[in-house]
Amino acid sequence: LDKVKYLKPVVLNGGYTDTDHYLNVYFRLLRTECFSAIQKGIQDYKKGKLDVRDMNVYYNVSVRDIEIQHTKMVLSLQFKLEGSVQNWNKSKKLMFGNLLCLSANGEFTDPIWVTVADRNPERLTKSRVIGVELVSFQQDVDIAQMVLDLIHNSGRMTMVESPTYFQSFRYILFSLKHSKIKEFSLVKEIVHGIYIKDGTNDNEDDQDSVITKVLEKICPTLEEKQKEAFDHALQNRLAIIQGPPGTGKTYVGAKIIEYFIRTQKKGSIMSKLFQSRKKDKKLTSNSTESDEESEEDTSFSDYEQDGVNTPILILTYKNHALDEFLKHCLTFCGANFVTRIGGQSKEPELVDCLLHSKCKASDFRKERTGYLIEEIEELFNKLERLVDKYEKKKYFNFKMFVQLVSKTQLLVFLEEALSVQKRDSGWNKGGQNYRANQAKYILQQYFAMHDKNLQYNVVLSMIIKGGKNAWIPRALNHQAMMDLCNELELAYSHWVPDKKLLLNFSQLQQKRQNISDNADDNTDDNTDVVDKDDVDEDYVNEIYSVRASAFDEDTKLYKDRKPKVVNFSKTEKNTDRKTFSLSDFPKGCVANDTLLSKKSLRQMSDVEKYTFIYTLLLTDDDGINKELNLILEEIHMKQKKKQVIDLQNKLEVLKAQKIVGATITGASVQLDLIKQLKPKIVIVEEAAEILESSLVGVLTSSVEKLILIGDHKQLKPQVDTYNLRKEYNFHVSMMERLIGIGFPYKSLVKQGRMRPEFSIMLKDIYPELDDFPDMEINNIPLKCLPNSMFFWSHSFHEVKERTVKKEKSTD
Repeated sequence: LDKVKYLKPVVLNGGYTDTDHYLNVYFRLLRTECFSAIQKGIQDYKKGKLDVRDMNVYYNVSVRDIEIQHTKMVLSLQFKLEGSVQNWNKSKKLMFGNLLCLSANGEFTDPIWVTVADRNPERLTKSRVIGVELVSFQQDVDIAQMVLDLIHNSGRMTMVESPTYFQSFRYILFSLKHSKIKEFSLVKEIVHGIYIKDGTNDNEDDQDSVITKVLEKICPTLEEKQKEAFDHALQNRLAIIQGPPGTGKTYVGAKIIEYFIRTQKKGSIMSKLFQSRKKDKKLTSNSTESDEESEEDTSFSDYEQDGVNTPILILTYKNHALDEFLKHCLTFCGANFVTRIGGQSKEPELVDCLLHSKCKASDFRKERTGYLIEEIEELFNKLERLVDKYEKKKYFNFKMFVQLVSKTQLLVFLEEALSVQKRDSGWNKGGQNYRANQAKYILQQYFAMHDKNLQYNVVLSMIIKGGKNAWIPRALNHQAMMDLCNELELAYSHWVPDKKLLLNFSQLQQKRQNISDNADDNTDDNTDVVDKDDVDEDYVNEIYSVRASAFDEDTKLYKDRKPKVVNFSKTEKNTDRKTFSLSDFPKGCVANDTLLSKKSLRQMSDVEKYTFIYTLLLTDDDGINKELNLILEEIHMKQKKKQVIDLQNKLEVLKAQKIVGATITGASVQLDLIKQLKPKIVIVEEAAEILESSLVGVLTSSVEKLILIGDHKQLKPQVDTYNLRKEYNFHVSMMERLIGIGFPYKSLVKQGRMRPEFSIMLKDIYPELDDFPDMEINNIPLKCLPNSMFFWSHSFHEVKERTVKKEKSTD
């Protein structure tokens, strides 16, 4: 992200050289906008200069449990937050889908990335618990190791939250990375800025006459400029309609859709009209025109002529705008043929139009996924057993020492310990002196087991199962064997190093490693040092994400299914100076497998003992890691299979629709569904507020007609990174860019929302703005107020500095 030299500005004075140039510009700019804020926040945090209002930081993060929610694996994290949140329902902290970065060492050199997957305000208020999903920005990442790292460092992690809402960028970045924009029929208009009129031929006057007749039938109330915009949308493959507030942009857009819906049927007047246009194109086409150019000039006529009823796709920036647009559509197209993707609508009229509602109510034969859910839950049971196994083995103590060291090491260790004790004047344990003949008897009992396997199994059974439950041969004295194990434990307590010295362990180990490296210099003379290419590869690999499988629709479809939970034991600080866990070892520790084959443990130095314990824990962890990876991989495969089935079930519902609506973010999340749907007409409301990269990211190669509706003079796309606005023009939408290079568009000029005393104030921005006379008459001022407009002035300076004491500034 620091490599700004690889960023290129948005081209405002013409088209792009080719599709690679186009995608390269927008992909890099969008990625920088997505990650620059959290990058700067982490840098400031490490330097101790972070303003708490610029990035949220959470401390002492621990793993509470793992859940399976709607077939997703969700980890519950508990955290501490400086300050308080009065109302988590209204707070912007930990928004669903946002990006979080965890670090055990607080320096973020060991980042683990997750996204918010389960945001329960009640749990946040009561316990400060949030559900997250693991996410990776690279291929071939060991997800199991990420889970184990979180568990190892539970209770001591620091977590930061992206100031930029990650959910808005996540799938767009993935889409741009794998975009096939070369296959788009509108590539000339979008990439090269070349205007191509749709259906131009000698019979244009007759066609316009037909269009006018149909227009007068379905929407006779349009004023002149609205009619021009309407005709402009029909005549062009890529049409732009601009208008100030209250000029009826949404109304005109809805009427355009109504026009398409009413003329979709094969044999209709519009179908015949488009068929004649296609014939005229073939007659007037240049014989020298290449097949490639002819194929690129594919128009909406194919859709009409063939009578293919692929739904019209409506895209908006905000949920409210989408709801208003769809409510307009309900006036001419029943709820049975209008579908809204995403569950954020609060409009009662659209309840039956939500995709998850239609999936539940549909009567077509759906492929069932219940068996997959049951199989995933059974795998989760395996995960639960594995976690239980890990919980029992995560601490290195005397019992784990006996289990983890090799058979040879344990027997040699015991024999050496007994030999040392035999030479002592007496065995002292708990203040009791054992007689020499008793000591001799215990040794005789032990060495009477000539079979090494028998020796090992007896000792292991006595320690693991306890004296009463352990199995021993009849020839051996039970009490003598118990005394033997007690002596072994005593020897262990003398052998194991003190944990408090671990603070200096990594430095001691590094010194020892340096000495070893210098001694081995002769053997490393021929080793080549390979410099990594940190240019394009770093940029490409940074944005690989594990796509989430369930969002609004899936959450509601499976809301009655209780999540399965695997709980972890409460993380407590390990104060026993003779008991170790991986989290006790400082970062930078290095394992040494050669120590695992060393016969005599008593001859080890303290550094070797620490390394030996660390290597044992790590080796045992590797075994659990492999098992965990197999389970997670199998769960992932089942999830993918279920996603494919769910996608097909949703697709069957959408194929029967006339209109499908989604926000730009909702469409990016359900991009696989949009691609399968293959819409040929796309209408974009609030087009001037949508980043061009976001819009291109959700368009598919099936699109043959694109209509942009908005107002570039009023609102622009939100770009938080100031430098991207100032130096790279990233805040310029596709609509504004095309208008700026001379692309034809139509403007609406008559408004009916404001009274004249308000609309006149907009003349500086919209010189041609006028009022609808009828609207003005009906817009009567309130009689309880003397004026329609008031100005408020004050004599004191405004407060410029933000403050954490103000709820709106912090929350």
